[in-house]
Amino acid sequence: MIGTGKGHGVHAEPVAGEAFADVRIEPLNHPLLKGQTIAAASVDTYAVRTIYLRALAVRQDQQGRGLGTALMIDAMRRGLAIADRMGDAAIVRDVLTGAQAVRRWAFTTQLGFRPLGDPNNPNRAFLPVADARATLG
Repeated sequence: MIGTGKGHGVHAEPVAGEAFADVRIEPLNHPLLKGQTIAAASVDTYAVRTIYLRALAVRQDQQGRGLGTALMIDAMRRGLAIADRMGDAAIVRDVLTGAQAVRRWAFTTQLGFRPLGDPNNPNRAFLPVADARATLG
């Protein structure tokens, strides 16, 4: 679910495009393929003027089809809409560690994010709102 604070959600619209003809997005922003959840994303806001992309996941057997990119772009657009209303300055996300960490960082940086440099969380990345607008066109 895309959250705008504690308990408040914004529902997703279907992802358009031929590549996603067999995918539909349910109200909780979980794309389904033949009735099975294959990806999910969520967005939260924090008092420090950032939009935090809380979760982004695509089932391993569905990776490489553009679902993660579509979800990330959708989440970034929703984050920008929230930033317009609240005056937020950046979009932030945590890049998971583990065997896929290098691939996850590559995915994140391709969308314009860069390391935040937080010594308490070296896996946190950020994207200034102005850069997000430029990335999304």
